[in-house]
Amino acid sequence: MVSAIHKYLERVLLHGPVTLDKLEQVEAKINSDLHIPHFSILNHGTFLEFILNQPDIRKVVHLFSYTVHKFG
Repeated sequence: MVSAIHKYLERVLLHGPVTLDKLEQVEAKINSDLHIPHFSILNHGTFLEFILNQPDIRKVVHLFSYTVHKFG
């Protein structure tokens, strides 16, 4: 799951900064891929809590923060 989220976030970054709307789309894609109604059913907290607690994904989130501050 971590690699799938990382892959989707990298795709998003190819087209511009990650926004909350884009994170919502990534979450919806993961939910669809896993055939679940909502992410929290996995007992890992919310989608945002999960990605912030994953070191590899946090690197992408930090890149997102840098991109937004640099270009925002």
